[in-house]
Amino acid sequence: GHIDTTVHPGTNTDCEAFGIRLAEIPLHRMGTPEEVADLCMYLASPAASYVTGASYLIDGGMTKTTSSL
Repeated sequence: GHIDTTVHPGTNTDCEAFGIRLAEIPLHRMGTPEEVADLCMYLASPAASYVTGASYLIDGGMTKTTSSL
């Protein structure tokens, strides 16, 4: 999914491109680095001690909408 970072400076300055990107995301916003870190912290914690072989998608629902194409 689209994560709002400074890795690619200027990515969000083009309003038209940014609007197109947001329209692709069912939650209508970009993810944050903190949201990715939250999942990492969960997986590294005792709370995830019984989690094995799972795939986690951090994409604001994009996979759900594109998988039906």
